[in-house]
Amino acid sequence: MRIRGWIISLFLAFSATALLGQEDGEVTFELKLSKERLGVNERLRADFVMNKDGDNFVPPDFEGFRVLMGPSQSISSSWINGVRSYSKTYTYVLAPEAKGRFTIGQGTIVISGEVHKTIPREVTVTEAVDNPNGAPSVDEIADENLHLVAEVSKTNPYMNEPVSVVYKLYFSSTVGVSNFRPLDNPKYNNFWSQEIPFSKYSIENGTYGGQPYRYVVLKRVVLYPQKSGELAIEPLALEVSLEVPTDKRNFFGERIYATANKTVSAGRRTLQVRPLPEAGKPAGFSGAVGDLDFEVPVDPQSVVPPFDVPNPVASVDFVAPGGVDGAGSGQFITENGGEGTGLAFGVGDLSNAPAGALTTIFDVNFMETTASQAQQDLTANLIGFVDDQVNPDPEPDPDPVPG
Repeated sequence: MRIRGWIISLFLAFSATALLGQEDGEVTFELKLSKERLGVNERLRADFVMNKDGDNFVPPDFEGFRVLMGPSQSISSSWINGVRSYSKTYTYVLAPEAKGRFTIGQGTIVISGEVHKTIPREVTVTEAVDNPNGAPSVDEIADENLHLVAEVSKTNPYMNEPVSVVYKLYFSSTVGVSNFRPLDNPKYNNFWSQEIPFSKYSIENGTYGGQPYRYVVLKRVVLYPQKSGELAIEPLALEVSLEVPTDKRNFFGERIYATANKTVSAGRRTLQVRPLPEAGKPAGFSGAVGDLDFEVPVDPQSVVPPFDVPNPVASVDFVAPGGVDGAGSGQFITENGGEGTGLAFGVGDLSNAPAGALTTIFDVNFMETTASQAQQDLTANLIGFVDDQVNPDPEPDPDPVPG
């Protein structure tokens, strides 16, 4: 029994040491090339691969090459038998501009506060070849035709100014997306966030990198920065199942498609948040606008135009409403007998942020996941109101005067 207990203790100690080594292992950051010798009419794939998450990636200048695609970003993370493996890759597809010997210089990345660099690699470019690169692999086709993007409405907002973030999955007509699942949802530290719900995904036509693409909007979020300075929006990562064409055909001459699973990431986005301006701030200003007395309005409340569209909603019941008996420099969103639970302030209504817009609902339960359909429709209308205020559509060009 003593011997068995000693063996078990030793095994546990060894396992703990192995896991600790896995977590605290040495950081690796390296450049991997698809080939070191290629024809002038071929393509070169350059992968910058790290085994821990990093930020502020700076690629080399790729002297002697033209960047055809990139950077595309992919993330792989898994647990196997209690051991975690992780890799993050920035990928470029390059075309040589001339024959000769060229050096792919150092890429840099910041990991855990330290700068890491890749080792430069030499590449020889020869005469044109008869069969450049051969048939691309399934993974290469997927990398070139699938992109996850986080579109941010404003990168230098004021504190509490709404910022819209739309996550779009772009894919070319070459491939088909059959399924996807989130691997890592963003954390909105230092933001107040509100996700905009929608009932189904729809495919739209658009452009990516100047080329026609299709895309699906996966997620819409409105963020309100709660502090000034540099704030980071962590990336959304997805595992996507694709149907990718191969160079094979069936008995009827139709192209055969292969299934591929790819991990894509929207990348980390950074906002430079400005503090509220001090110029013109009234003495004793505490954030309120106008002369407002807090009341408890009666339900249901009528939704006041223009907040009753584009999602039609005439009235709404609140769970635990508060409210005011006057709108100050703003306007009521909902109202019953001269009292309301919702207030809106458009551009020019806020003395401390004249270029901003704000909507407020005095009900802590208003945006819970169990919100009624009327509350969800009103939420979507309010987000649209703020977005239209701070990001108005440009005025159309006047009709030309006949000559």
